[in-house]
Amino acid sequence: ATDYQIIYPENGLLSHSNHYVTPLMTKYESQPNYASSIQRYARTKELLQKLKQPITLNQLRPVLSDHGPDNEPSNNTICRHGDPSITVFSVAIDIGRGNLELGVGQPCESMPEPFWQL
Repeated sequence: ATDYQIIYPENGLLSHSNHYVTPLMTKYESQPNYASSIQRYARTKELLQKLKQPITLNQLRPVLSDHGPDNEPSNNTICRHGDPSITVFSVAIDIGRGNLELGVGQPCESMPEPFWQL
């Protein structure tokens, strides 16, 4: 994109998948079908809203590994097991503590490790 728009937290929570969520940025979408991204984004928001705040990095691991309400991994689950797309890494950030954890590989099969700390 040649532009940007800041995404602000909703109820203290911020999540992201693979599509733009602000009106200014949606005009830059190159693919017309982001159904999987939209489903994964909605599921992430749903799970985050159920967590007790303040949310810890440990609480985020099951969210990043989620295989949907039926526990069936697919192209539309947060931990994506699709064809040809799969989740290849995950990132969890605790802004308040200045910690970032990175998991390489699918979240259900990898253990995130500290990557960066203020």
